[in-house]
Amino acid sequence: ADINYEETLSTLRYADRAKQIKNKPKVNLDPTEVLIQQLKEENERLKKMGGAGGGADEEEVRKQMEKEIADKLEQMNKGWEEKLKEAQERAAAEGADGGNENKRKETEAHILNVHEDPVLSKAIVYFFPDGKETAFGNRNSAGGEDILLGGLSIRPDHCRVKNEGGKLSLSVREQCKVLVNGQEMPAGTTELNHNDRLSLGTNYYFVVVNPPQVASPPEGGWPDVDWDFVNREIAKAQGLSVDVNWSAMTEEEKRRALLNDELVQVMPRVTEANALALEMKRGISFETKITPVMTKHQGMISQVMVKVRKTDTGIEWLWDKVKFINRVYIMREHYEKMQEGTLDLSTMAQEEDPFWDPNDFMNMGYSTVFLKPIAYCMNIDDDYSIYHETQQDGVVKIKIEPCRPDGTRISEEDEGPYDDIDNPKDLIGKRLDVLVNIQYARGLNNKYSKEVYCEFEMFKAPNPQHEEGKFQTATMSGTTNPNFNYSQQVTWQSVDADVVQHLETGSVYFHMWGLQDDHSGGSAPTKRKLLTAQEAEAIQHDLKKKDEALEKEKQRLYSLCDQCVAGAQGNEATSGFLCAIADTLADAGVDVTRLLELANNVQPM
Repeated sequence: ADINYEETLSTLRYADRAKQIKNKPKVNLDPTEVLIQQLKEENERLKKMGGAGGGADEEEVRKQMEKEIADKLEQMNKGWEEKLKEAQERAAAEGADGGNENKRKETEAHILNVHEDPVLSKAIVYFFPDGKETAFGNRNSAGGEDILLGGLSIRPDHCRVKNEGGKLSLSVREQCKVLVNGQEMPAGTTELNHNDRLSLGTNYYFVVVNPPQVASPPEGGWPDVDWDFVNREIAKAQGLSVDVNWSAMTEEEKRRALLNDELVQVMPRVTEANALALEMKRGISFETKITPVMTKHQGMISQVMVKVRKTDTGIEWLWDKVKFINRVYIMREHYEKMQEGTLDLSTMAQEEDPFWDPNDFMNMGYSTVFLKPIAYCMNIDDDYSIYHETQQDGVVKIKIEPCRPDGTRISEEDEGPYDDIDNPKDLIGKRLDVLVNIQYARGLNNKYSKEVYCEFEMFKAPNPQHEEGKFQTATMSGTTNPNFNYSQQVTWQSVDADVVQHLETGSVYFHMWGLQDDHSGGSAPTKRKLLTAQEAEAIQHDLKKKDEALEKEKQRLYSLCDQCVAGAQGNEATSGFLCAIADTLADAGVDVTRLLELANNVQPM
């Protein structure tokens, strides 16, 4: 759920870091125990040598053993002394390096990484030495660059940063994605300043640190740069409104601002997912969408979704924010495995592919029907436009009319149960029954012609036969102009004030759902029914009978051919008649060469 989004994201980050830990088992042996075991083995060996020597000098054997033990002890002590010395030297070197790095940070221009996890942010530093040009490149196709980055959209010799006396300049090559302070940089050279935000490719973010400029902050000081700051800046450059004053905003403005916040979270990952799909040749594109979604408690609201599209067939899916972000983590993992050579995408099962989803029903659009006539026990009968992403995409014929408790219609001539209703409030405490008729839909999108149905739900009148309380027509197949001919009785056992208010001011949404025609076969495979032994035997028996019948027919045709040949030899048939018979027999697969020869030789009578 969205309320658990931050916790879910934190868990995924932890899992991603834990996955990088690789354990190498090693037997932990005490050196003293190893030496004792070796000495025991040596003692046994020397005993055997003494026993085999036939009375050799025992003193000589003892001296030899003492000498070997002393040598081993000296060797072990020497090993420990060397290891201790090496460890001390390494610790001193690391301390010196750490001190040197901190000193360099105080005087030398550099960049620090910006990560979505605050713990990992500003943990990596790359220096730009004075008088040198530093090149960035891809570690998978290194060409002598100074800083090698892995991952997406990083090209060989991607860009260069030159430090001339404390002044930094950035050079960008053609078709290399580089952003400075949210703005995409064209090919060429531009100036870099302290606290500038530098973005390389799709998922590398850095902040520039130039010590000579630190002492000259802008008005208001240097802003604190973190992951959220960088992404908001990029979103603002793309036209989103991210600078808001919550205290001066209306509720509608606050809802829009929250949508913008979600877009800020999703848009960088959409860019990354598109780059991953391109690198991995998945034939998938991603696009951020704001889509109206029906909820039980808030009605129709707008949500940030991601539209996923197969570029070869045009089939589409909609993923919510949580599902999409989860898929991006799996995409990253598969990309790393592909780079390592441990994953073959061509043999990967569809269910394991983070870019794939089964072909499922998609919301084609909705129609809004206001219920005020029902509050006065009057009929609703009209063609309603179906809207999809603010565009009209077909019409649906809907009729809603009050009815009797047994579901029968109320004619104008008959006395009805609602004749005494003059004001909607008169319905409070009474039973109200209506018939909902969905007759047909016309002009639906051709892409959803495979299967289509219509769905709706009524306020405080759920369908007891549906898990979510919704009402649904039968599914129509192979048409964009379905005739549903659907009729459903909806009942409020006791109308309350909330129902009256909803009837007077509210509406009901009729959603059209369609299954896309995926010509590539990307939908879930249809299960084939396995034949029983009896069914297979019956089919074989039928085939055998048909073969026998065909054989009899073939023999009859051959007999007819023989009769025609005999008649021709006796001049009992004309040439034209024989040719006609030959054509018929040839169509049946009979060899008529002899019959045609005779037909050509027949003399007219």
